[in-house]
Amino acid sequence: MENPTELGSVVVELKEILSEFECCILSEMLTDCNTALENSADRKALWQIKDRGERSLQTTQGMVHFTHTRFIQKETGETAYLLDATMRLEPHVRLSEDVVEKILEKAAEESYRKAGKELGEQMQVSAESVMRHVKEVKIPERKKTEEKRKVENLYVEADEDHIALQYKKEKGDIKRYKGHADNGQIVKLVYVHDGHTEGKRRE
Repeated sequence: MENPTELGSVVVELKEILSEFECCILSEMLTDCNTALENSADRKALWQIKDRGERSLQTTQGMVHFTHTRFIQKETGETAYLLDATMRLEPHVRLSEDVVEKILEKAAEESYRKAGKELGEQMQVSAESVMRHVKEVKIPERKKTEEKRKVENLYVEADEDHIALQYKKEKGDIKRYKGHADNGQIVKLVYVHDGHTEGKRRE
């Protein structure tokens, strides 16, 4: 830290160094796991080494590279990457679970295109990829209630509110005449409830 007044740049640089260091640790860990599978006595009894390569996986800290060994089953001739099976990684998956979670968080707040770009410069994902991950999310089915709830009174309230649109379909399509804009819109509100409680009384 040669210049104490440049703390901001030091923070940014330190973050980059630590992220790179974390990726190095992850790469070593996964390579060690792969080596453990190669040296396993149980593995040697059933599988033999066919060839070695390298696989890359994008994490929220950066790209992780690790040794990737393909094995062949002695009896059946089936080939498999045992490290993938151990980690439950699909053959063509290139994003780690933490990246997918971040994608889904961003996609819940904004468009697929923006969600893919806001992951960072080194981790940009296309809008199509974001959409695919969103569609793959399994939503649990809601349990059906055996008996419908009965209430003495059911309230249906309706109202409306006036809002001013920034645009109708696309930016710049609002027309103005003598200082007035045609961007007014009425939003209708309807909600149903069985009353609200104030103290011990139900109003």
